[in-house]
Amino acid sequence: MAAAPGPELHAFPAVELAWNSEAGKVYHVQWTPSLAQPQWQNLGPAVPGTGGVLSVFDSTRQQPRGFYRLEVVQHPP
Repeated sequence: MAAAPGPELHAFPAVELAWNSEAGKVYHVQWTPSLAQPQWQNLGPAVPGTGGVLSVFDSTRQQPRGFYRLEVVQHPP
């Protein structure tokens, strides 16, 4: 008797970017494929600071090499 096939599992590489945030600040995590001629792209919507550690995951499946930065887009009043 043959065993029934089980579900397939796929694993893909990813990067977790984490930072200590400040309440009242708003952040954009950005990515570019090259520092020679950077074309920074947001990795998603702006992230509001909480005063704690925040993190964003980025899949490296389609882009095996890249550079990241964290931009503060709003400061507290």
